[in-house]
Amino acid sequence: MAEKMDQYTTYQAPNADAGYEPDGSATQDGSNVTDYVTFCTDCHNSTNTIYSNVLGRNLKTIDWNTEKHGEGNADSYITVDSPYTAGAGALGYVLSCLDCHEPHGSPNAFLIREKVNGGVLGGNITESSTTEWHYLCDRCHKDDIELNGGCQDDHYYNIHHDSTGGNDRCYTAVGCGACHAGGAGSGCTSGKTKLSCVACHYHGSSKTDCDYVPTTRVTF
Repeated sequence: MAEKMDQYTTYQAPNADAGYEPDGSATQDGSNVTDYVTFCTDCHNSTNTIYSNVLGRNLKTIDWNTEKHGEGNADSYITVDSPYTAGAGALGYVLSCLDCHEPHGSPNAFLIREKVNGGVLGGNITESSTTEWHYLCDRCHKDDIELNGGCQDDHYYNIHHDSTGGNDRCYTAVGCGACHAGGAGSGCTSGKTKLSCVACHYHGSSKTDCDYVPTTRVTF
């Protein structure tokens, strides 16, 4: 069995300070990266039940084979940051678990790395439901200001509601109540409270809308 990430043909090594991870070299196909996916999913998978004494609950199950950040294909091309170029090659990329997670300790919840895709996160992620998750997501996904300089930093209104936002829209853009409480939202310069990324995007997440095909869409 192969033991490197290059066994996944759509793996793309993230940026490092110079070159690509893990060693700053020009190699980007994963041939110099251990196959952490096979290692981690030996325990973290869709069948094992793992209880966390710290969290006081079972850990979320992970079906890496169907997730978009795993071997599952994306539904469409979206606007992403280098080196994950939209519209290049196959639809979607395979990630290594260690592209986002540390194996042995982190000041962030869920062992999220302090530096991802060549840059330090903008702040710490302290718990599961906080809006701080954008610090991680921003490292690879574009926000509104990257598409439109008139928008505010760390807003995803256009990304999720506008067809020019890389087609990463919700199923029903006008179905506000499915995501927002009354009075929320209203543009990429709104000062209203933002939703946490993990309200919709997390290991195992999906969205169902019976008016669309497919009726159920994986959201992570």
